[in-house]
Amino acid sequence: MTSTPEPAEPAGVVPDRSLPVPSTLIPPLPTASAVPPPPLPTIGLDDVVHQRVRLGVLTLLADGSTIEFAVLRNTLDLTDGNLARHLSVLERAGFVTRRRSDANGGRTRTWMDITPTGRAALDTEIAALRRLIAHLDRVGPPHDDERAGPALGP
Repeated sequence: MTSTPEPAEPAGVVPDRSLPVPSTLIPPLPTASAVPPPPLPTIGLDDVVHQRVRLGVLTLLADGSTIEFAVLRNTLDLTDGNLARHLSVLERAGFVTRRRSDANGGRTRTWMDITPTGRAALDTEIAALRRLIAHLDRVGPPHDDERAGPALGP
């Protein structure tokens, strides 16, 4: 005589989950020997440098030029206050220095220079951006069906 297996629980009955599950039924977790994926290239980006205005300031100063505050403001299309705030962040990080001089008529002019630390930070940022671009080149474009979006009809 052949017996048919009984269902684990009758239909509509929720099993009691309060009882401990024997450890032999729990699959093992992956071990530490599993190789983790390489870090995403965005890990190398510096938040102080990466912000677009500060990246622009460092890029303009990168050739070692001393640039007057008004030239930076006009080139980057910023207000005085906005530029001053970003320059303060770069100054506190040691990436730029500020020098004031009296111009004709007693008006003070502010000049900015990049420091060696600032140039190194910019170089590191550019290298991280290059690694990010290389990563995207390796991954390739999305599949055509993902790029196309939802179908719009017949």
